[in-house]
Amino acid sequence: MVVPDRLDAHKLIEEFMILANVAAAEMLEKKALPLIYRVHDEPTLEKVSNLQEFLKTLDLPFAKSGALRPGAVQPRAG
Repeated sequence: MVVPDRLDAHKLIEEFMILANVAAAEMLEKKALPLIYRVHDEPTLEKVSNLQEFLKTLDLPFAKSGALRPGAVQPRAG
C-alpha cells in the first residue's frame, strides 16, 4: 500500500473544513436552532498518555484533569 503525500493544499482544505464546521455549529447554537450533535467517546488512557508525550515534544502544556478542549493544546498567535 502506498500512502500519498499530504500536501500543504490538503492541510489548508482540511483546516477550512474544520473552521466551517465550527462556524456553522456556533451560529446554530446562537440561534438556538435544533440540531444533532455527535458525542465522541472518551479517549482511552493509552491515547491520552500518547498525546501527553507528543505535546511534551512540542513544549505544549497538557491539562491533567478536567475536560480536554482543543484550545488547550493549540498554539496561540502572537
